[in-house]
Amino acid sequence: MQNRSSIAVGLLWLAVAGAAAAHHHWHRHGRPPDDIGAIATELSEGGARLVVDGVTPSRGEFVSGDIRFADGAVFGIVGTVVRHETDEAILKLDLGIPLRRMLSEQKWVHRNYPDLRDDPG
Repeated sequence: MQNRSSIAVGLLWLAVAGAAAAHHHWHRHGRPPDDIGAIATELSEGGARLVVDGVTPSRGEFVSGDIRFADGAVFGIVGTVVRHETDEAILKLDLGIPLRRMLSEQKWVHRNYPDLRDDPG
């Protein structure tokens, strides 16, 4: 009986891994047609730094879209490109991410990546 339980658990983990791989593939390759393919490397309630994969929006250009977090939460942003740095567009947001979400994301990062914490020493 224990052998069957072990096989069942193994198959369950295999199914979970397959679902995770499909989810990852969709997020990497299943973008909507109007998605500029930007990745937010810095984000606050009032600004964002985006690495753009493709056409970089011009300085002064109005930009709107969705920020998708790893947990699946989606928040709309609206802003203007204020400058460029290499392949990055820096935005001033008129509609940004709520402070509550920013704080919960920061807590998640600190909990899951303790080596990234600033050492106030």
